Amino acid sequence: MFASLFFYAARVTPAISDNRMVITAFAAILLAGLITAVQSGGISARAGTVAALALVLFELGNVTDYWLPNTADRAHNLYLAKMAAHADLARYIKAQGEPARFTYDDQEIPYNIGDWYGIEAFNAYAASVPASLWAHDVFSPRVQDILGIRYYLGKTPARPEQREVFHGQAGVNIFENPRAFPRVWSVHQSRKVAGEKQARDLLADPGFDARNGVFLIAENPPRLATCAGDEVSMPHHEPNYVRIDAQMQCRGMVILTDTWFPGWRATVDGKRAKIERAYGMVRGVVVEPGNHIIEMRYRPVSVYLGAALSLIACGIVIIGVRRKGRLDGYQ
Repeated sequence: MFASLFFYAARVTPAISDNRMVITAFAAILLAGLITAVQSGGISARAGTVAALALVLFELGNVTDYWLPNTADRAHNLYLAKMAAHADLARYIKAQGEPARFTYDDQEIPYNIGDWYGIEAFNAYAASVPASLWAHDVFSPRVQDILGIRYYLGKTPARPEQREVFHGQAGVNIFENPRAFPRVWSVHQSRKVAGEKQARDLLADPGFDARNGVFLIAENPPRLATCAGDEVSMPHHEPNYVRIDAQMQCRGMVILTDTWFPGWRATVDGKRAKIERAYGMVRGVVVEPGNHIIEMRYRPVSVYLGAALSLIACGIVIIGVRRKGRLDGYQ
């Protein structure tokens, strides 16, 4: 404590002279006194436990509450003011109904706005990206159109065809991309490609009509019928559950531009259905003519395996406790 006070008085480097060091030393002295009081019988063990917990909270507060969030304190809260100022952008996107993806200028929005407001940002600070998605040129305008990147957030548009649809109070605007695909649609043409390179080249080819055709990588595609007039919508979309309503005029494949990944299960009108790896990266389900409800749920085997192991562990603990109780009774 005296060393900390000396550094503080001598105006040594702030990292060394941080006055919170005094509080840490003070907490150590209090803990020593508390332990002494319990050992000498001055206070009960129960009272000592409560006091120790209070001391832990006191010391944690020395760090967690040292700089309380304050939008005016730009030195210690670099992004808080921006987060508050961009709330109107999130409100506009949410008000559009169907979940819409967007990209943004990370110089104007230097934080994960999608995670903060619960909206679907395509670019962000992410830990990983599925290899099937990364195999394509995801930053090209064409691939982003297919993936349904409907909006761009920035001061100026990122592409000439984008038009401003909302002016933000902080100077960041929303520009709509008229070429963006819907999040769900149906196709009635299918083909096979040999590998990922061919898939990447085909998806990047402007001559390939991705709005009406689909391809699978190294798999024989299902046979689809040719017709028009389908109506496909997505009234419910959550991270682990999706519902799609499809009115099909003939046999086709319903495309959802969410990443294909093992563990997703699909049903059509309650009956199990296969999820195809459409375009090598997103989900597709073959649907027969008529009105149908398609549901997708994320149910990986690892979840069931983990639950089974947890139940087994609980059973072992219960058996062990009961057995110990019987042995104690005999003694």
